[in-house]
Amino acid sequence: MGGGVDRIELVSRDHELSDLAAVADTLATGAGHLVLIEGAAGTGKSSLLSELRRLTTARRITVAGAAAIELDRDVPFGVIDRIVGADGRDTAADFSLAALAEGGLSPVHATARAALELVSNGGLLLWLDDAQWADDPSMRVISTLAGATRDLPLTLAVTWRRGELAESHLRPLLALENAVRLTLADLDLEGSTELVKRLIAGADAEFTAACHRVTGGNPFLLRELVAAFALSGRHADAAAAETILSLTPAEVRREMLMRLGRLPPSAAALARAVAIVGDPAPLHHAAYVARLGHEDAAMAADELINVEILIGEDALSFRHQLQASAVLEDLGAFTRSALYRRAAEAMTMDGLVERAGAMLLRATPSGDPKVVSRLRRAAASAVRDGDARTAVRLLRRALEEPPKDPERRSVLLDLARAEAASGDPRSIEHLDQALPSIDSADERAVVLRGMARLHHARYEFPRAVRLAERALAELPPTGPVRDRLQAIWLFSASLDPDRHEQAIELLRALAEATLAGSPIAEPELKAQISLYLVVTNSDAQLATELAEQAIDDYAASNEDGLGLAADFALHVLLSMGKLAALVRGAGIVAESAQEHASMMGAAAAACWRAHARLHQADPAAAIGDAETGLLPRRHGWPTHATYSAGALALARLEFDDVGGAREAIALAAELPIPDPPRLYFEGLVELAAGQPAEASTRFVEAGEMMRRTWGVDSPAMVPWRSGAALAAVLARDADEAERLASDELQLARAARVPVAIGRALRARGLAVGGQQGIALLREACSTLASTESVLEQLRAQLDLGSVLRRAGARREAREVLRVVRARAAEHGCIALARRASEEQAASGARPRRVPVDGAESLTPSELRIARLAAAGASNREIAAELFLSPRTVEWHLGHVFTKLDVRSRRELAGALHRM
Repeated sequence: MGGGVDRIELVSRDHELSDLAAVADTLATGAGHLVLIEGAAGTGKSSLLSELRRLTTARRITVAGAAAIELDRDVPFGVIDRIVGADGRDTAADFSLAALAEGGLSPVHATARAALELVSNGGLLLWLDDAQWADDPSMRVISTLAGATRDLPLTLAVTWRRGELAESHLRPLLALENAVRLTLADLDLEGSTELVKRLIAGADAEFTAACHRVTGGNPFLLRELVAAFALSGRHADAAAAETILSLTPAEVRREMLMRLGRLPPSAAALARAVAIVGDPAPLHHAAYVARLGHEDAAMAADELINVEILIGEDALSFRHQLQASAVLEDLGAFTRSALYRRAAEAMTMDGLVERAGAMLLRATPSGDPKVVSRLRRAAASAVRDGDARTAVRLLRRALEEPPKDPERRSVLLDLARAEAASGDPRSIEHLDQALPSIDSADERAVVLRGMARLHHARYEFPRAVRLAERALAELPPTGPVRDRLQAIWLFSASLDPDRHEQAIELLRALAEATLAGSPIAEPELKAQISLYLVVTNSDAQLATELAEQAIDDYAASNEDGLGLAADFALHVLLSMGKLAALVRGAGIVAESAQEHASMMGAAAAACWRAHARLHQADPAAAIGDAETGLLPRRHGWPTHATYSAGALALARLEFDDVGGAREAIALAAELPIPDPPRLYFEGLVELAAGQPAEASTRFVEAGEMMRRTWGVDSPAMVPWRSGAALAAVLARDADEAERLASDELQLARAARVPVAIGRALRARGLAVGGQQGIALLREACSTLASTESVLEQLRAQLDLGSVLRRAGARREAREVLRVVRARAAEHGCIALARRASEEQAASGARPRRVPVDGAESLTPSELRIARLAAAGASNREIAAELFLSPRTVEWHLGHVFTKLDVRSRRELAGALHRM
């Protein structure tokens, strides 16, 4: 636990000790590991962990960690905060819908970043003991950090009791390939004999065999049994063995309590208090619970340490958790409940509201208004951290106390919100109990709107629709409250099969009113109207204007952190090819996300900005943003997963990494709604892999799904015909290719979106070939030159150069291809540069080889980042200087390490010096 552990408990662990020494040596060289230690209680997990800490400290590596206790299960971030502190997380304690809807994503990653900031060139060991008792948010941070051990000088060591760590936490840890897993069993007879003889010199074989039989070889129980026997003053011989054999493991535990009973009453009271407060227990907390003065508590603590029941200096811990469990089990239920309430008082006086709540969950109701208040404060803190399940437990316990009538409504409403966020159907029941006590229809509407938005964030669209309809039925036909409710109804109804047609009818009416000069003020409605104008190939300019207005208004109106308007509006700007406006809008969304500590907001900004970066021919930056956009998916939230995975896949294709692109697109979550964009992205990956039949199937399915479920067919949103036409070209089906490309060109011209027109012209030019094809490709290049999509420009120019070469116009082809190759290489578009180089060579030119590794392969962005990293700048410092996200910097450095064949920043400096 928290103090030193005798090496005597490490007998018969030579293999495990050897593995830990190798881990410490490897960390000293700059490479990390994940160390997983599993075993039953008392088998020596903590002792092994203590030895790893000793080995690591001896190599002058920083060490930080904590041991979890049972109380930690009800304290969000309780364990991880003891390791890295809570400075990286928002400290506001208001009721945040964003935090609930995101399940704590933002504080999870803020805390993980704070932990990673501790990693230096000298390495870091982070340890967590008894993980089976850790709270859920802390374990999610641990899972995040576990992934970082592959790339950083970070070793993460985790122990848990066999069979007691939740599968959801265990699975991601076991999936990592750099894990060192140690599974501890009880000692065999030989090991038990060695341990007993170390404790009692001269113990004979019959005695040691008896000790092994009674304890099953459990190292902790062996030690306790021998300690109890030593007090008798008898010899460890055959006669004593007969006495030992009459004991059971339960009686061994009772021996521990008998040792405690021989101490002064103050010591026994303090031991009970430490068991209640939990490890590590500050002396003043334990003293308050035990009703001891400071001097008496200090003397009692010294006594307990002397007899090896407690350990510690600044705070007190039991030498082993089995001792604490025995003390707690010895307390009567009413005594234990009273002590937990007193412990909650001590925590409250120190401002530890989460800990106080955990104590009160273990105390029986007493009708105390102060208990209700403390539980509500703890629940608000849990909500801030996005831990809906803990908030639900705390608020249900508050109802049991019970609260007085004026406060009961607030408890019910908070409970309903937390239950909705955790997917508990009882949320509606508690909402119905609270609503009758709200007199104002507007106030009821606000409550119902918030609940509807929570269900929408969980993709429970029918339930969100019904809640919005309940509120709309009570409101007057006009007004700002109704508009806000209408917006969330539209968001959800458009994705609910039973309400889809009704939603489209309303959107059509709103769009017609807007086109007729009657603008809508509500930003969430503006965003939806703008998207409707895009998918129906209506007024492109108005759609862009509405999207930009919605984003500007979003910054001021995103009161609950769930701002759904931004997602729609950023998507519109991407479809219109307005990349500069998209990047600007993403910045606004990112700032709002930071203000609300909203990981989903940050993911939305990063997701759409990834596509903008890709079109700007910066695939490395796109990868960094796409990874950020995928963060919600890693914690079970499908939001942004399709488009983030799509951006990641397409960016990897620009690095000529088809396998990585396939892995990326597989990250798109399975949605409970039709998902044409996913099929489209899959088609592009198959096309790049040279599989035209598979690609064509995906493209056609995407188009059919879009028409069947959404009733639209927009080349600006999902240009499936262009993709299918290119697949047909690859399959040498010229007639089908021309038909598809011609249809798309007609639709794109009607929509008046230049980037869509240029993309369709390129596909048709490749489809028809010959001089007509060259003319169409020239027109595509001309059209795309006026757009912001550098990537589409390069693709069209490359195809023009290729067709010119095949038509015999080699001189012009070489010049076009030379420009394409130079621009593609400059931007880091490896696949495009390599293909241009191959076409140059086929035209008779002798281009330089496109480097894929070594110093020459570094792009300008990679070189700038590499030099800053080699000079000692952290990822966060580099991100601030170059106006990038830390995730983007991390991805760049990973690519640099691969190209230069180095594993650490120390080696990086040497590699750059040789350039």
